[in-house]
Amino acid sequence: MSNSRKIKEIRIRTEWCKGCAICVDVCPKNVFAMKRFKAIVTDQDACIVCGRCEEACPDFCLEIIPDELSQQE
Repeated sequence: MSNSRKIKEIRIRTEWCKGCAICVDVCPKNVFAMKRFKAIVTDQDACIVCGRCEEACPDFCLEIIPDELSQQE
């Protein structure tokens, strides 16, 4: 049994994203990239649910939704 958390979804509210790329810079697993001055998810499976992107985003564009069912097994 693993203690690692699994991700269900990473939501990016692109209409709020101003293209600062802070999420790209703070992510230890390179989950994000920039495309046309907006953040995009490039590798959701690599996400370790550390929450750094959510905490660092100045415009609250990001929401990490953990897969709660995977933690109860």
